[in-house]
Amino acid sequence: MQEEPRDFPTIVEALKSPWTYFIFAILAMWTALENMHHLHFTLPLAFALSLMIKIDIKHMILPDSINLFLFALGLVAHTALYGNFMFSILGALFGFGLFFFIFYLTYKIKGEPSMGFGDVKFITALGAWVGFMGIPLILVWASFLAGIFIIFKTLVQKHYKNVPFAYGPFLAIAGWLSFHYTYQSWAVILDIRQQIIGLFS
Repeated sequence: MQEEPRDFPTIVEALKSPWTYFIFAILAMWTALENMHHLHFTLPLAFALSLMIKIDIKHMILPDSINLFLFALGLVAHTALYGNFMFSILGALFGFGLFFFIFYLTYKIKGEPSMGFGDVKFITALGAWVGFMGIPLILVWASFLAGIFIIFKTLVQKHYKNVPFAYGPFLAIAGWLSFHYTYQSWAVILDIRQQIIGLFS
C-alpha cells in the first residue's frame, strides 16, 4: 500500500509547479479588480487556495497546515473587514457541522463517505472567512460547479463512471466566490426563490 504523501513534500511540490502560480495570478488579478484595499488579506487567501487546488488535484489531499493557516487568517480577516469575530467563529462551526453531517450520513448510507475528512477541515477554514451566511453559498456554488464538471466529463467520456474526484478545487472556488460575492449571491438566490413561488401562487 502506497504511503499517503505528507503535508510538507506536497506543499513543496506545489510551490515548484507553474500551475500554482498561474492559478494565483488569475485570483490575484481578480481580487485586484474587485477591491485594492484588502489585498493584504485576499492575496494570502488566493495563494493558499492555489496551493490547495494544485495539491488536491494531484494527490487528493488537503494539507492540515494550509487549513490551519487559512482558519487563523480567516478569523483575523473577517473580524477586521466586518467587525464581527463571532460571525467568523460561527461560520467555521457551521461549516464543520454541516459537512461533518454529510460526511457521516453518506458513510452510514453507502459504507463510505462521499468526501474526505480534509474537505470537512477545508470548509471549516473557509467558514472563518465567509462567516455564518457564507456557508450555504459555498455548498451551493461547490455543488453547482461539481455538477457542471460531472456533466462535462460524462459527455466527453460518453458514459457516466462513478469514481472519486478531487472536491477541494470546487470548494476553493466556491469559497472564493462566496467571500467576494456574499450579498450578490444571496440576492440572486432570493430572487430565484421568489420567482419559483410566483409560478405556483
